[in-house]
Amino acid sequence: MNAAARNLHTNSLREGEIVKRRFCKTVIRSVAALTYAEAQILIDDRNRKDPLSEGLRGLNELAKKLKKKRIQAGALTLASPEVRTLMVLSETLK
Repeated sequence: MNAAARNLHTNSLREGEIVKRRFCKTVIRSVAALTYAEAQILIDDRNRKDPLSEGLRGLNELAKKLKKKRIQAGALTLASPEVRTLMVLSETLK
């Protein structure tokens, strides 16, 4: 499925610090729509070396670092419902 969108692109350091950001028009090409459980299986299986699994692992590590920084800064931690992860590839529109 292709969908036109406006996206925020960010560049960040491994620690999660955002060093560059920009908004642009893009086309989103969905690669997979996963339940939380499906995504967790791909994240946990270190034998999987496909782009989707590797990308999810990288995003998961970044999410952990950002969450830790938010909590250290005093963020409130609440229970939340199941999260669906959507992995997409995007191209900038010209």
